[in-house]
Amino acid sequence: METPSLNIKLVIANLAGGGAERAALLLAECMTELGHDAEIILFEDVVAYDVPAGVRVSCLRGAGKGGWFRSRARMRARALREHLRGRKVDLTIAFMLHAQRACKLAGAPHLWNRIGNALGGEIRAEKTARRARRLLQKSRRVYDGANVVTISKGVADDLLALGIRPKAVRVVHNPADIAGVRRQARAFVPEEGEYIVHVGRFHEQKRHDLLVKAYRQSGIPQKLLLLGDDTLPTAEKTRALVGELGLRERVIFKGFVRNPYPYIQHAKALVLCSDYEGFGLVQTEALALGVPVVSTDCVSGPAEILTGELAAFLSPPGDAGALAANIAKVIANPPEITAEHAERFDVKICARKYLALRETSAE
Repeated sequence: METPSLNIKLVIANLAGGGAERAALLLAECMTELGHDAEIILFEDVVAYDVPAGVRVSCLRGAGKGGWFRSRARMRARALREHLRGRKVDLTIAFMLHAQRACKLAGAPHLWNRIGNALGGEIRAEKTARRARRLLQKSRRVYDGANVVTISKGVADDLLALGIRPKAVRVVHNPADIAGVRRQARAFVPEEGEYIVHVGRFHEQKRHDLLVKAYRQSGIPQKLLLLGDDTLPTAEKTRALVGELGLRERVIFKGFVRNPYPYIQHAKALVLCSDYEGFGLVQTEALALGVPVVSTDCVSGPAEILTGELAAFLSPPGDAGALAANIAKVIANPPEITAEHAERFDVKICARKYLALRETSAE
């Protein structure tokens, strides 16, 4: 047990399927195991993941889902302020912009805002210039003069390039539960035979269209498995593209899978082809399972994970031909993946770095 024991609040809108939600659960579980009192605080009663034993989750009454950015944030701030009243809080970690806005309004003690995506990429992805300006304005209101922890150096550089000026910036990589990933990977053996796999939500950022085109160009005989909620509009666009390219028998939509690790472990390679990322946790998880990774060298994350000889499998964002060549190359000559490739991202290392933020916020 680490001493002294700290009271930590991890604040997030909900625990729907997503990278930030998984990170919150992992950190809370690890911090609890290290002897600290870690509580996850939700504004919405949505829990898609299995909550680990010993992890305390509280859903605030009166936080609600409705309202626009400011009114919803004030409503959530009141609920959070009431929940924290009279409680000792040594560290607050807030995930994603809406929860971070509420934490700021509530005056949450020793607050650090975790930024898990390249904000510049999100702004550029907005459909109109007006919406892009609004997102930048909202972000400035929350992050200017605040404590910020980013999940990669690329995310930190991107934030500062937007002209946002936090009080303090620290980089703590996305945590990987290496032991847990390896344990869960033994749950079953997939029946799909030989395949490559993509794990991620169906969102324009993830560029499933690029993936499908590159897969066809690669000419590999293995199937392509897509893991992620396939009920979204982007998934329908991907299905249509798969049909247009004559790949219906070779591209398999698996939907959202609670335990994706058996599929990753038995894959010939994992492919990530996003236009931008915060970090790319699934890449470190694949490396922990000894699976090679092919990725676009997007705004942040992949180049910090795929280093040394693994950097040869990075390709320019949006370049289907280069991605296809790397897919073919990894099948023909897969690199050797060792434990050292992933161990530096282990959750215990990351959790201790988060705990050390308490000392900075107390200055």
